[in-house]
Amino acid sequence: MKLTKLALSFALLVMICNAPVVAQHATALSPGLRSPEIVLKEFYKWYIDSIQHYKKATNPYEGGKVRLKKYVSLRYLRAIDRNEKRPPESDAFDADYFLLNQDTSGYTTKNIAVSKVVIKGTTATAVVTLPDVLMVSLVHEGGVWKIDKVKNDRGVGLVK
Repeated sequence: MKLTKLALSFALLVMICNAPVVAQHATALSPGLRSPEIVLKEFYKWYIDSIQHYKKATNPYEGGKVRLKKYVSLRYLRAIDRNEKRPPESDAFDADYFLLNQDTSGYTTKNIAVSKVVIKGTTATAVVTLPDVLMVSLVHEGGVWKIDKVKNDRGVGLVK
């Protein structure tokens, strides 16, 4: 009887000690469980809404930068920063980095369509229709899918 109580006490102690580790592990994995399709839909809904209803606090390039980093790879963010620092008279990319259009006023969150995603290792590609057709590449970075490249149907984009 004493041995049974000791064994149960030990089992209970092990369960209590491991509970926070299991909870942390589940929390750490959950963002990575979001598919590239979901990431693209979430991003474009947020992005279009934030540029259509300009507020400094939520603008992707001002107060909303933390949220932008949630969806966009470090490589693509660096390319945007490099392009922003180029002189206006240079051959800098002069369209929206995610819509690839100079006039973003006609975009709406109601018309976002994402094709079936093709995943090869840590890279995923999909076609996003907004109504413009965009080819979007994502990379698996830090356990989550992030946008790494956006090109239009002619292959034009910020990153080659």
